[in-house]
Amino acid sequence: MQRWRWALAALVVVGTAGAVAAQNGSAVTFDEATVLADGCVNCHGPGGTGMPPIPAIAGLAPETFIMLMQDFRADLVPGATIMQRIALGYDDSEIAALARYYAGGWTGSAP
Repeated sequence: MQRWRWALAALVVVGTAGAVAAQNGSAVTFDEATVLADGCVNCHGPGGTGMPPIPAIAGLAPETFIMLMQDFRADLVPGATIMQRIALGYDDSEIAALARYYAGGWTGSAP
């Protein structure tokens, strides 16, 4: 029952964050990326540092982050639970912004 609540909360945050990012067209600002990243905290921990058994996403190379999210969207990750559904909620510009955010691409502002 607890997992169901977390999953629902994550989906609501992802949906809300997607609406915020969509207001700006294809360009996603740091502030919008921060809102998008808030949806990752419940599972991946503050700043994306990981909460075992959920892996860290902070510090991933942008290309790796993007590839993983594309694989989740395409349902190519065996054993993935909720990530396939969550990844479907992001468009390419949002995934790229999250990749940049978690890689620390916004100097001095990202985790």
